[in-house]
Amino acid sequence: MHSDFRGAAKKLEKETRERTQRAKQKGARESAENERVKARLAAYEEEQRQRRLTEMYEEEQERRRHEEVLEGNNGVWWSTMLRAAPLTSDLASRIKRSADKVSLSPSAERELTRQEASKNGAMLFELSSGGNRTHVGILDFTAAEGMIGMPPAVARNLWGDAGAAAGQDVSITYKKLQKGTFVRFQPRDADFQREVGDSIEGLLEQALLTRSTLTEGDWVRAQQGDRAWDLRVQQLRPDPQVSVIDTDMEADVDASLETEQKIAAEMAAAREREAQLAAMAAAAAKQAQEQEEAARLEADRLRAHRQAKQIALPPEPSSSSSQPITSCLVRLPDGTRLQRKFVSSAPLRTLFDFLEAQEGFSLPEGGYRLVGGYPRRVIEGTNGGSFAEGGLGVV
Repeated sequence: MHSDFRGAAKKLEKETRERTQRAKQKGARESAENERVKARLAAYEEEQRQRRLTEMYEEEQERRRHEEVLEGNNGVWWSTMLRAAPLTSDLASRIKRSADKVSLSPSAERELTRQEASKNGAMLFELSSGGNRTHVGILDFTAAEGMIGMPPAVARNLWGDAGAAAGQDVSITYKKLQKGTFVRFQPRDADFQREVGDSIEGLLEQALLTRSTLTEGDWVRAQQGDRAWDLRVQQLRPDPQVSVIDTDMEADVDASLETEQKIAAEMAAAREREAQLAAMAAAAAKQAQEQEEAARLEADRLRAHRQAKQIALPPEPSSSSSQPITSCLVRLPDGTRLQRKFVSSAPLRTLFDFLEAQEGFSLPEGGYRLVGGYPRRVIEGTNGGSFAEGGLGVV
């Protein structure tokens, strides 16, 4: 009976410990999960905070830009997004400076008139699309709502030579521009100065008379008879964008883009040649170093080989030796003569050891053989036997 009670008590105690352990493990898991939830919540709140800060910063930057534009425009603000279309108005053919003039909608005219934009003189605008920007004047207000009629020269400055003013979204902002005082052009073609010659000043004046504005990076087309020259606006003063209406501008012409590209290509080719020569020199230096190291290792090997042969070589017997002696005279390929006496019973290999132990002897072991004069006989390092057995004379 007592043993049954003790067994039941032990079982109850064990079950209690197991329940307690499971409860602790569950509590630890719940605590860890709570910590993970807190960490995720904190990360989310920090992400939201950073996003709000970014939005606030962007709003502040936009507010400052707006204020700067308002100040520069004498209080006029007009900006919108329009869809580009090829200019269809026939007014361009009848007025000057039409190469960079666009057509806007009647509602744009009403808003600009309401803000008295005409107080700043000719209405000018900044266009931007795809990371590019240029500036334009106004041709008329006959475009459809939400559209902007755009001449080819403006489309080209926004989207490149292949650009077309059809279906592109364009951001447009009214902007008062300073009058330009200086422009530096860069011709596309290298023969511009040579072909135009003394007519260059008149050609530049004629090209400027087709424009209302200039923006650094713009392309301006100058017509000379049947030849059209493309000129890129390299530099402007006082600003990177200016009005060219009713102003005297100093003009300069830089080296052509073609010449600049040719020089750049020549410089790149020269750098490539220099790199190739440097690589060849480095390879030659490396090869010379490797050859020098190989020669040093070979010299060390030959020195160790000679020393080994010198150690293994028995002493030369004297003339008074009681043993039969063989005297050998060997003429090397360079004419050097080596002479030594050997005990006639010594192995023939000893003669090769003698030769290979000499300073300056560079023939590889096993790579040469000895040829006797008369009677003619060939002795190789692999020949067995002694001097006497090899048929060498005895002194």
